[in-house]
Amino acid sequence: MHRAQTLALLLAAGLLCSGCGSGAISSNYRPVEDLTLVQTIGVDRAPEGVCLSASTGRVCENEPPQRMTQTGETVLAALDRLQDRTPNAELFYAQTSYLLLCEEAAAAGELTPLLDFIARNPDMRLSAPLFLVQGAAAQQAVMDTGDDRTDVTEALAALQKDIALSGASHAFSCADIARALAGSGCAAVGAVACVRTPESEGGKLALAPAGYAIFRGGDYLGCIAPETARGASMLLGVVTNGDIAVRDGDGSTVMLTLDTCRAAIRPVWDGGTLARVDVTLRLRAGISELRTPRRITTQAYQDELNAALAACVGGWVRDALAASQALDIKAKRARERKEEQAQHEKNLRQGKRRVHAAKPPEEPAHPPEGRPEPERRPPRRADRPDRVYKERSSRDAKSRRPQRKEAPGQRYENALPVKKGKGSRKTTGR
Repeated sequence: MHRAQTLALLLAAGLLCSGCGSGAISSNYRPVEDLTLVQTIGVDRAPEGVCLSASTGRVCENEPPQRMTQTGETVLAALDRLQDRTPNAELFYAQTSYLLLCEEAAAAGELTPLLDFIARNPDMRLSAPLFLVQGAAAQQAVMDTGDDRTDVTEALAALQKDIALSGASHAFSCADIARALAGSGCAAVGAVACVRTPESEGGKLALAPAGYAIFRGGDYLGCIAPETARGASMLLGVVTNGDIAVRDGDGSTVMLTLDTCRAAIRPVWDGGTLARVDVTLRLRAGISELRTPRRITTQAYQDELNAALAACVGGWVRDALAASQALDIKAKRARERKEEQAQHEKNLRQGKRRVHAAKPPEEPAHPPEGRPEPERRPPRRADRPDRVYKERSSRDAKSRRPQRKEAPGQRYENALPVKKGKGSRKTTGR
């Protein structure tokens, strides 16, 4: 009897845990042929609120990728309008591979609301990488990249593999960005730029790495250039491998393959003030290509390569730190302007007006009676300070003075009479 009761309880528990009952699996089941998988979503600002652009990627061999765009007051409203454009299938966002955010929307503070929406929406996933589109709209990147066979999803997948090898940027996921903002208040987001391929290759729109976009507290500070981004990648600890070209003592190029890179950042305090920041990098690299034969086992040659590698990487890191300091100054100025604007708006709401200082009294044109006029000294020449010259009069030059006109009779009063006719006047003594 006891054995039968135990068996009944196990069967009941199995029915509750299986997907054959009324559990979540059966209620969320949807046929795959009725779904349209959205691979990439772009977010832009719009006069109405938000503009969303979506691409489905390459569904099958003979079917081109679908691209669509809609605007709405909120992200959810724009998603609903996107669904209205595809009445024959349901848009499925759980397999979204990439998210794009335009630079204008980032400057307007749209990053934090977007991450919050993704975290709250059960159909979205935080593991999708997020990129910032620099200098262009995310709608252009989604709608114009690729052709009838490829779309922006394949372009982003190829770019993600390239930057993993070069260190020019990194594909941080939405979860990584949200975790960094919640932990330290700052986050780095991979940036891409829209470029055109040469005319020989069709002149198509493509995506290229554009360094990192830096955020502090959800505010967009600016971008670190691609030539400086490799040092930033080392400081962030996201560089795992890559090729580095250095020169040995004879000037020959040697290609090194990076195996590991670890960064240690330690602040040094002087009392309660930050004195400096010590940055230490530990690299491990191997020789991958040697243009000129050398005895690489000698200690002197290894020391040359180590010094060249340290100089190359040190320059990258110093450039990244200089760019970080420049962005910090920019952030302080932006924060001060924001505080001044907030205080100004508060003063306007409270009816406060700035009281301007009274103008100083103007000096009279002539000194008042009883005060002697100041003595005017003759001017001195710069080349002859020992000599004193007479001060010039304030009158105009003689050539510019008005001439006095005389009457005709007075003008020829003492003139001789003029003889009419040929010849000259004879002197008769009369």
